[in-house]
Amino acid sequence: MAIKQLKRSDLVAQEIKRMITERNLSPGDRLPRESELQAQFEVSKGTIREALKSLEVQGLVTISTGPSGGGTIVEVPLDRTLQFMQNYLFFKEVSIDDIYAVRLMLEPELAAGAVPHLTDKDFEELEHSISCCDPSSAIKT
Repeated sequence: MAIKQLKRSDLVAQEIKRMITERNLSPGDRLPRESELQAQFEVSKGTIREALKSLEVQGLVTISTGPSGGGTIVEVPLDRTLQFMQNYLFFKEVSIDDIYAVRLMLEPELAAGAVPHLTDKDFEELEHSISCCDPSSAIKT
């Protein structure tokens, strides 16, 4: 199977996503104007517009027109994310190994994100759960 070459607009879209991450931009933040993006990536106006449209279709930005128009970062809704995953998985055979691989990637990130919101009581309950599941703490007969 031949490797498909990405279109220039797809490459620019990837670079814009990288820029969003590097600059720690959040929903509501505006992207640079089209002309600035065009100069930064050294591509045509059409390529920038196609890249922005691609990001809009992915649900990452909204595009407005007019003198104050441009791209604004939006929060991707959970239902949109689930729809993309369903589309991807529709054509895949997923094994239990695949599921555990995803869990290994996601669960540490989710746990790290939850820690700042935990109370002392939550930590006590977690410690209790850990001790209940620890085979070395089982009563020996």
